[in-house]
This record gives sequence, structure tokens and C-alpha cells, in this order.
Amino acid sequence: MNKLMKAIILAAGIGKRLRPITSSMPKCLIQFDGKTLIDNHFDSLGECGIRKAVLVVGYMAETLKRKLGDKYRCISIKYVHNRNYESSESAYSLWLAKDEISKEPFIVADSDILFHKRIFEKLVNCPFENCLIADPFFADTGEEVKVAAEGGIVRQIGKRSVDHSKLVGEAIGLYKFSGNASSVLVDGLEKYMSVNGITSEYEDALNSILSLLKMHYVTTDGLPWIDIDFPEDLKKAELLVYPKL
Repeated sequence: MNKLMKAIILAAGIGKRLRPITSSMPKCLIQFDGKTLIDNHFDSLGECGIRKAVLVVGYMAETLKRKLGDKYRCISIKYVHNRNYESSESAYSLWLAKDEISKEPFIVADSDILFHKRIFEKLVNCPFENCLIADPFFADTGEEVKVAAEGGIVRQIGKRSVDHSKLVGEAIGLYKFSGNASSVLVDGLEKYMSVNGITSEYEDALNSILSLLKMHYVTTDGLPWIDIDFPEDLKKAELLVYPKL
């Protein structure tokens, strides 16, 4: 099944909070001991047998395309351009990839996370058709995408208030969907943005359609990962996360 699975990687953002580093490169090309964030993604894809990837690009798109080309080892790469990257957010980027979301299973991944490959393996190999990775060990600073679940099924997801009695962790930015979920997801993105605009996050759109999807979750089990948004995240990634990968 894995060879039929496709990965949609969202890499259009500017990364303003990491300037001046991101003044000369997209965030996903930040390196750790010579290995970039996007390299880590592709290595994990390859080890799980995934052979197709779609990158939604925007900011410094040509720099990223020159770096990666149309193939990374055994993985073919297609590009979708978000030309409105300065005025849009992740829901719009994911919606732009709608023609690449087929009736086959697919992964959606944020490009600015550094994670242990076993986390990705847990997502790909879990028995659930629709699933996300949640980290139960997190501090709620307001930046985190929180997950509330009941009976193993995700009931709420988002940065805003969720039912804390059902809180199971932070969504780390890795999701798996069945082929049957593709039309539900695309329709949900369109409907949510028609009301809330293209500055919406895809997690908020996903939250609006959870009643139409049976979304499960699996946890990180304490495996290392980090979402890199701020300079202090980058320092933590260098000192505490990357050495454990």
C-alpha cells in the first residue's frame, strides 16, 4: 500500500519569525549537520516505501526547486505553486493541491517540523485509514494545535479552545487520509475558506469536518520532534532534538 501512498508537503510559508535566517532561504532548507528539514521528510518517506511527493511551494520556490529537482533518490517530486503565499495560510496551500489528492491514501505534512523517523513509521503503518500524530507531552502556550478525542476518535482539533477533559495532545503536523476522504477534505477546505477566507489554517477546516471523517490518533510515544517557528525552537532543535534522531 505504501507505494501507492502520496505525500503532500506544505512548504509555501515565509517563516517571518525566523528572519534573518529565512531572508535567504525557505524554512525547510534550514540545516542540521548538513541535513535539511526537507531532507528529513524525504528520508522518512523513502524508508516507508512512499515514492510520490507533492510540494506546495511559494516563498523562494525556485530556490527549493533547484535544491530538490524532480526526484529525491527514489521519490518523484511534483510542485504546486501558491502564488498568494504572502496573503494566505495553510488551508489555501493544501486546497491548491486538490488535483493531486486522489482516491489513493495520502499523507499531509508540514515542512517545518523535525521528527524521528519512527514517528512517521507509526503514522504510515497504523491500522487506521484516517489518523494524525499527537504528542501528549506538551505545554499549551497558545501556539499548539490541540487534539481532543473520545474513545480513540478525534472530536476537536485547533489552536483555540478545545474540551480539556478530552485533551490527548498536540497535533505535530503529520496526518494520514484514506482515498475516500479526499473529496470530503477538499470540500471541507472550500467551504471553510468561503466563510473564513484564505488566511485560514487547514487544521481549522479539518475540525469543521470531523463529523464526516472517522479520524483516529496515535501518539509520539515520547519520540523526539519539534515544530520550528521561533529562534528558540531552532536552538532547541540543534541541541536537544537532532542529536536524538
